[in-house]
Amino acid sequence: MSIKQMQYAENKEVTLSELESYTKKIVPELEQNYQHLSFVYESEGVVLGRIVGFIHWDYLQIELFYVSDNTQGKGNGTKLLNHVESIAKQQGISYIFLETMSFNAPKFYEKNGYELVGRIDNSPLETQTRFFYKKYI
Repeated sequence: MSIKQMQYAENKEVTLSELESYTKKIVPELEQNYQHLSFVYESEGVVLGRIVGFIHWDYLQIELFYVSDNTQGKGNGTKLLNHVESIAKQQGISYIFLETMSFNAPKFYEKNGYELVGRIDNSPLETQTRFFYKKYI
């Protein structure tokens, strides 16, 4: 027997396919939708922000979200977040889930109606905190 390293994207795709097949056998009524989301917010050719995530089952997960340093505090992050939330509403999604760090913008999510559902203190560094938020749609 052996454990070997495998190319990430290929292994993820095969693992997801196998998990979905297993889940379909156990819970056949559960819809196996999986949709990637990726948006760039631009103004006059300048990137103001980016957001990446996916829809799976009844939720949308924001994986990565970035607003350019020089455009923060000007509503650009809220516009991107609202765009993703509108997609969630259109598709009948129950909630949005995300993870952020204390040095990123936890107050931004709270201001936009996200509820803190978990935290890990002293991660990724002893002086920092990892936060998990959700928002029902």
